[in-house]
Amino acid sequence: MPDTEKHTISFAPGAKEHLDVVAGLPDLNSVTDDHQVTDICMFFGSAAYYAQFFEASLAEFLVTYRRLAEKVHLDSDVQTLEETLHKKTMGALLTELRKLFTIDDAEIDTLLSDALKKRNFLMHEFFRAREPDFPSKLKRQRIFEELIEIGLTLKKAMFAVRGMNAAIQQYLQIDDK
Repeated sequence: MPDTEKHTISFAPGAKEHLDVVAGLPDLNSVTDDHQVTDICMFFGSAAYYAQFFEASLAEFLVTYRRLAEKVHLDSDVQTLEETLHKKTMGALLTELRKLFTIDDAEIDTLLSDALKKRNFLMHEFFRAREPDFPSKLKRQRIFEELIEIGLTLKKAMFAVRGMNAAIQQYLQIDDK
């Protein structure tokens, strides 16, 4: 059985000042961008931007559905629902959407699955997998193309879910009358 006593971690005097040296961090005044790391990070950031908005669109779709179909109208209930859904992972949101709906368009269903896979690769593996290729000019070009393609997939998925959100709002509001 693990020890339940809480332990303390202490640093020797002066140790914190040497963390940058020990970690091998360069002096920022001498950093060069020979391998276009700044450009790679810019394209990464653009793809991450669309990943975040795709995830938000999934949460917003589920909020809309619950507000309209399940008659969640109190501001406090809506706020709690929004907070709960926005804390879920993209995979959990997509799973929840698929529990409630069948996406009968194979292309859109595949798009949403691909977007999730690409987002997970982007956030959990991209730099570890691609950093060894940064020194190669040819491979860097492929990295740029890959990041652009990931970003476009995520953007397209975001717009697909936003379109689904608009459609369900229209359908349920008309159906409600």
